[in-house]
Amino acid sequence: ACYIPTFNELSVLIGLFCLKNFRLTYRNLSKQLCISAQPGKTGQKILSRCDLCLIQEVRDAKGEAIPTLVKDLNSFDKSHAYTYVETIKYYTVVKDFVLVGQHTCPKTAMKEIDELYTVFNGICKKWKTENVVILGDLNAACSYITIKGFRAVRLRSDPKFRWLIGDEQDTTVRQKTHCAYDRIVIHGREMISGIVPDSAKPFNFKEEFHLTEDEALEVSDHFPVEVDLKPIHRYLLCTCVRIMLFSFLICLTCQVYRLSWQRRNVH
Repeated sequence: ACYIPTFNELSVLIGLFCLKNFRLTYRNLSKQLCISAQPGKTGQKILSRCDLCLIQEVRDAKGEAIPTLVKDLNSFDKSHAYTYVETIKYYTVVKDFVLVGQHTCPKTAMKEIDELYTVFNGICKKWKTENVVILGDLNAACSYITIKGFRAVRLRSDPKFRWLIGDEQDTTVRQKTHCAYDRIVIHGREMISGIVPDSAKPFNFKEEFHLTEDEALEVSDHFPVEVDLKPIHRYLLCTCVRIMLFSFLICLTCQVYRLSWQRRNVH
C-alpha cells in the first residue's frame, strides 16, 4: 500500500538550523534540543518539520551525538525515517543539484562569501551542474558587512544567484537585534524554477510554540531558515526519508553534498 500525500506533503522542505554557540557533548546536545521520546518538545518539532535539514555548530569529538540524535528523532516521529547521509534520493522537479553548507567567521564574512563563488565554479566543473544551493550562517548582515564591500562580493553581484532570504529578514531570536545572518542562495535555471514561490523564510519558533525569549534562547539564538522545492505531480513518494546534514567545522570550511532526486513510478 502506498500513502498518497497532498501537494504540500509532496514538496520537499529544505531547512537550515544554526545551533547555540557552545561546545557540545551528547548530554548537553540532548538538553539543548530537548531530545526524548516525549511529544511536543521544541527541538523535535523544529527538526521534524524538514525533509532535508542542515544543522550547524555541532561540536562532538566522540562522534556520538549525531547518531543518537537521529535515533531519538526516529523515536519521536514514527511517521518518517530519519537518516544522515551525503548522497540522497528524493522526488522533486529538480532531479540533481549540489548543496553547499557554510558557516563564516564574522570578521571575514564578506571574504568567505566571495570565495564561495570559487567553490561554485569548482562544483560546476566537477559535477557538470549549475543547480546549486548555498545555505548557512553566512553572517551576511549588520556589523559584519558594509554596503560598499558587499556589492563587490561576486556571489552577491552576479544576478544569476538568487538570495532567497532577503536583507530585510530577521533570523535572530533576540528582540533587540534584526539581522539576516542566515541565508539560502540558489543558482541554476532549473533550481530557480523549482522553488515554491514565497516559501523561503525564517521559521519563528518562538512565536509558533509560544515561547518566551529566554526559553527560545535555550534552543538557539538563530531562527531556522527554510525553502520548499516543488514536487513531481506524476510521481509519488511511498516511503518518506528525512535527511539530517551536520556541519562540524565553524570557520573557513564548507560542506558540499550532492543530491540526486530520482524518479520512480508508483503502481
